[in-house]
Amino acid sequence: MEPKKISIISIIVLIAGFGIMIGFQAYTITQLSGQGEGVTFSTDLFAEKTTLDISGSTTCYPTITTCADMYMSLYPSWDIRVGSGGSGQGAEDLANGVVDIGMMSRNPKFDEIVGFGGPENISWYDTKFALDGVSVIVSKAGIAPNIDWMTLDELHMIYTGGYTNWNELSNCTTNLAISPRVRESGSGTRGTFEELVIYNATGQELGENSSYTGAGYPQSDGNPAMAEDVGNNAGSIGYVGLAFVDDTEHILIKIKAWNETADDWGSPIEPTESSIRAGDYAISRFLHLITLGATPTGTAKLFIDFVMSETGQDIVEATGYIKVAHY
Repeated sequence: MEPKKISIISIIVLIAGFGIMIGFQAYTITQLSGQGEGVTFSTDLFAEKTTLDISGSTTCYPTITTCADMYMSLYPSWDIRVGSGGSGQGAEDLANGVVDIGMMSRNPKFDEIVGFGGPENISWYDTKFALDGVSVIVSKAGIAPNIDWMTLDELHMIYTGGYTNWNELSNCTTNLAISPRVRESGSGTRGTFEELVIYNATGQELGENSSYTGAGYPQSDGNPAMAEDVGNNAGSIGYVGLAFVDDTEHILIKIKAWNETADDWGSPIEPTESSIRAGDYAISRFLHLITLGATPTGTAKLFIDFVMSETGQDIVEATGYIKVAHY
């Protein structure tokens, strides 16, 4: 999967264009201010800053920072500060009043608000702004395993220690030790992976298996680190958001899920827009913007409305994810 560099560059150029335009306006007003009375100053340029704080998922981070940059170019009186730290961090910061919006790459849990000190009767609103597929990647470094698909059971077995060499899998003959990597605790990508990688015969989620939870696999803090760590270490396997797959560094693994109708494993499915939108890819998910209250209000609502607008959804697509709104 090639990163959508052209689209992202176009967005950067557009943002830069707005910056040049705004800078020219400011220069013109400065020049005019010394040439007589009656000059009207732009309220946008000189108004007190409107602030908005956002934190959370590293999966959401590239899209939301790009949306924030575009929004601040359109409305220079806004100051939008976006931090990462993982989905759990976003929930904690939101509950404690540190941020206005929490970014999450897994389904939010109500008890997170209470657990992090929020009011017991608090309500919160979940805006699903994009679709994503948790993408299983294998390193191309060194002697890369000759594999491009595996069953969901085989993926579960890798992470629970059932397979330790690539040649033990049904679709691979490469004699090479398997080195699984995981995301940090609190990662939404990790939470989704642990929930949706299910062993067919028992229905057991990966996160429920003690051999996995006690394995102590190396951790990568964030999607960029996971992508780099897997790419640099021969035999390694990990998982990232769709936007972080790099064809030059990674083998993108297609996944076979169990087909109950056929009573057999289905076809290998790659995480693509069509397979994720149809729910055919087994490790698919929404990306979320979480706000406190029954519905978004104030500055949070204005920004979320922008993310869900045609321009915002174009940014979702340009940064490697899948639109949820159509125009």
